[in-house]
Amino acid sequence: MTVGAKYGEKARSSSSSSCNSNSDSNSDSGGNSKSNSKSNSNSGSNSGRPAMSSTHKAALAQGRHEGRIVRRYLDAIQAKRKRGPKRSHGVIEQRIAAVDVELQGAEPFDRLHLLQERADLERELVSSDAPIDIADLELEFIQVAAAYGKRKGLAYPAWRAVGVSPGVLRKSGIPRTRG
Repeated sequence: MTVGAKYGEKARSSSSSSCNSNSDSNSDSGGNSKSNSKSNSNSGSNSGRPAMSSTHKAALAQGRHEGRIVRRYLDAIQAKRKRGPKRSHGVIEQRIAAVDVELQGAEPFDRLHLLQERADLERELVSSDAPIDIADLELEFIQVAAAYGKRKGLAYPAWRAVGVSPGVLRKSGIPRTRG
């Protein structure tokens, strides 16, 4: 094991380390080689890579920021588009009470599934209390969508396929394309 690998650094390719093994290492009785010299990697944490410029760091931060905005908006429109009838708080609470009654005499296998159903119902109850402010998320999305899409190579049909409306795409400056 090299010194770098011992301390979590990426291992060098085996061909380059085996070429120098005769001059720099001794073999113990088990055939394992022990290095007499320190690894020729840098002692810094960047593993021999040049330091990032401040503009590169800023671009990475901007990409992360835009990615978070896009993710939040897409999650919000997905949550808004859930199919099927919406359950009221009363119906959810009634089902939680019924699950509690069923849990009292349930076998372990059934108990497992009932406990999961109860957790799902409680999560649904909490999430239905917190309305999603889609308008604010949409405004943020409109500001970053074109740049994010251009950088990631996302075209109009991809945005539409995940549920972004044509109006929002138009406001974002993402052109409608054919093919």
